[in-house]
Amino acid sequence: MTPRDDAKTRLATDIISEAYVEGLSAWRHQEIRQDGTIHDFYFALARLGGHQNRKGDHPPGWQTIWRGWNDLQAMVTGVEAMKNTERCG
Repeated sequence: MTPRDDAKTRLATDIISEAYVEGLSAWRHQEIRQDGTIHDFYFALARLGGHQNRKGDHPPGWQTIWRGWNDLQAMVTGVEAMKNTERCG
C-alpha cells in the first residue's frame, strides 16, 4: 500500500486533532463530519487556501496549504474563544 492509498482510506482524525477536522468539515460541507480521510482533509485545506481543484490545475503547493492552515487555525481559535466566553458569562 502506498502512502497515497493510505491517505485515501485512513481517517483524518487518526493524525489530526478532531477540532481541526470538525472545523474544516464545517467550513467545507456546512456540517461537522468526522469520517473524512486524510486525502479529503488535504484537498479541503487546499480549497480553503485558494486552490480551485479544476481539471487542468496542478496539485496544491505548500504555500496554498499554508494559507489554508493559517485560516483553519484562526477558525479553530475563534471557536475555542467563543466556548471560553460562554463559560465566563
